[in-house]
Amino acid sequence: IDSFQQSSKKDLTLTPQKKQAGGNKKLKTVGVVASPKGIEGNDRDEPYVPTYIHKNVLYLRRGEAALSPQTQKTFALVEQHFVVPRDFEQSRKYGPLSGTSFEERVIAAYNLGLLQPKYGPESTDGIVEICSVCAVEGHKRDECPKLL
Repeated sequence: IDSFQQSSKKDLTLTPQKKQAGGNKKLKTVGVVASPKGIEGNDRDEPYVPTYIHKNVLYLRRGEAALSPQTQKTFALVEQHFVVPRDFEQSRKYGPLSGTSFEERVIAAYNLGLLQPKYGPESTDGIVEICSVCAVEGHKRDECPKLL
């Protein structure tokens, strides 16, 4: 083994003559251009969905969960009056994925005040208060008569 290491060391050392001879040669360059559109199955419009992670943490995407009618109504009200960001499922800002569904996370984000109200022709002038317990507009969860 020592003889092999010694012979490889001899090959690695360059003399000034070898350096000079190699310095005048031009290296061949090869240009490669990869286009995302050229690769099949690569859609930039659709965000990446980590289905394996969702399966392991028991997260259900939009429309996959069996929700109570009250939760469905609350989600519809929140979605009607507040903006749900496009990166909602990818962002950690809106809470953990484990053991929840898209709709439950949206309602939780609303309760924490993380969603922005919608402005425009279909929105109201003021911020709408929605109760996530009784699914009624006019009061928040903390002021719900069912909980008092």
